Amino acid sequence: MDSRGFEKLSISSSAVNLTVPAKAQSFLGYLETNDVRIRTDGTDPDATTGTLIKAGSQILLGSEELKTHKFIRVSADATLNGHFYAEPEAVVAALTAGSVL
Repeated sequence: MDSRGFEKLSISSSAVNLTVPAKAQSFLGYLETNDVRIRTDGTDPDATTGTLIKAGSQILLGSEELKTHKFIRVSADATLNGHFYAEPEAVVAALTAGSVL
């Protein structure tokens, strides 16, 4: 896969988003510590509103989600580590699942 960058994102009590590099079409990361919530509709999540992502989960975002996503912690600060890729989300998903394209 063609990596476009890496980010270590600290997620705290204010909604934050990834800094998306040029030509990135997807992001694959792992939530290292503590639960977070995400919204991809352009609205800020809060500690009780948004999709819950549990610590230890893999997070895959596509190009549209990269434009509108925001994260917030549920109760304690969290860390998200991951890579941006030039390939679309479906290609990253297939390759990480062990498929051969």
